[in-house]
Amino acid sequence: MSYIVERFQEKARFINESEAGMIREKLEILVRNIITQVEKHDSRFQSTLVKSGSVYEGTKVREPNEFDFMIQMDSLSNTPLLRPCDKGDGYVKLSLENREWEDFRDADGFFSPNLLSRFFKQLVNKSLNDIKIPEGLAVRRTRQIGRASCRERV
Repeated sequence: MSYIVERFQEKARFINESEAGMIREKLEILVRNIITQVEKHDSRFQSTLVKSGSVYEGTKVREPNEFDFMIQMDSLSNTPLLRPCDKGDGYVKLSLENREWEDFRDADGFFSPNLLSRFFKQLVNKSLNDIKIPEGLAVRRTRQIGRASCRERV
């Protein structure tokens, strides 16, 4: 088993380990730039970048060719109230007493993550036109909604 792990680690390494770090650093800057621009479009969306996934956890088996991020929406972090839900045990609905989030309530008056997600994606897409892209990084929009792929320019 140890041999297999060592073999994977050997194959997964970049020729130059600093290359992976440089790409990760540029992508983090890019995502922070997007978050900053989103905040400019709508101040309710002040957020914190949370690094997640196998690259940051040190469990990536092959080359670090994808980097996962989560966005913590700061103004929503400590405000939701949990309400019982008719779906059964383990399900709850979120209720926000703060009026600034009224736009994201469903027909029953509960917080709708789907409405928020749709609106956030629109802000991100709008922000992509205005962001500063780190030097050496190219952003290519794909047809899949909500995703962009980045490539290192050589």
